[in-house]
Amino acid sequence: YMGTALIMSFPVDTVRFVRTPTRQDPVYKDECCYCFDDATSEHGLFVSMASWLAFAREHVETNFERTQERVYLNIVKRELPPKPAPEPVDGVMLGAPPKEYETTTTVVVL
Repeated sequence: YMGTALIMSFPVDTVRFVRTPTRQDPVYKDECCYCFDDATSEHGLFVSMASWLAFAREHVETNFERTQERVYLNIVKRELPPKPAPEPVDGVMLGAPPKEYETTTTVVVL
């Protein structure tokens, strides 16, 4: 229901650029397919809602000019401040805690 409401709020000419991936469709949302930037880069990644390929900001317009795909999901991850390292156990350091991120997503229509 929520997905339908979101698509219905787009201008009519952009709906044809939005497809729902199936279980068999790969979604490439980890790195730009041209330069390997990821969602932690300054402007994040832009994932095409038609081809499910990810692009850094400097490559979105190139993809648009080539394919006319207009709708993208912008994914931005920002690293949260690190938590304090755990106390050593029997003099052995257990390692640093994993990095944590805050993720924001925005629909972008070109």
